[in-house]
Amino acid sequence: MSTLVNGVPDFLYKSAAIDPQLFPVIQEEAYALFLKMYAMVKHDKRIFYYFEDFKNQFGDLAVHCPVLFGELRRLKIHTLFDRMLFVQNYYNREKPMPAHRDHPDEFNYDHFGLNIPVRGYQGSYTVFYDGDIDPDPLSWDKDAQGTQNIATALLGKPHTLREIDRVETTGPMWINTYALHAGRSDSENPRLILSLRFNSMQHIFDNGYFDEHLVAK
Repeated sequence: MSTLVNGVPDFLYKSAAIDPQLFPVIQEEAYALFLKMYAMVKHDKRIFYYFEDFKNQFGDLAVHCPVLFGELRRLKIHTLFDRMLFVQNYYNREKPMPAHRDHPDEFNYDHFGLNIPVRGYQGSYTVFYDGDIDPDPLSWDKDAQGTQNIATALLGKPHTLREIDRVETTGPMWINTYALHAGRSDSENPRLILSLRFNSMQHIFDNGYFDEHLVAK
């Protein structure tokens, strides 16, 4: 049985129990929402991050991604949904996505995400590392949108990093975002991931509900 300690799960990744029959539909509605968001923000050709806070605005996700929201409801976690973000990274051998921990400890949501691959995920991986953390936080929001915002990531020190695992990004996946990780792709096509974040899931882990209902068999 998986456990959750101070919001951090004891696993690096697990396949999520999203209905595979609905997965293509979820991808299409997520991509349509991404295109609406993408047109509203500054971006560049190397790497693009966009954070959208849907806290206490469940109607927005239900309207734009009704099939995905229906799956969250079926899994009984829709009321624990906190926020979502799209992550798009371009193939860049000279400057790949840095190994990072998604959020410093002051964030109130749990340290894992439900990642939905949307586009360009063939031949792409989430890679996990051991290593030291740089104490200076990085604001992805500032990089992506050109505005100063709260810090959203801590970087691993490159010379200390050691790869410990990787998983191919082919389907919905629970990802430990507290562990140092980075997206990697062998394709020149942009890799687009939708990541949902949750909070107050301790009781789900405590009673075994996480492994029983939220992990694909």
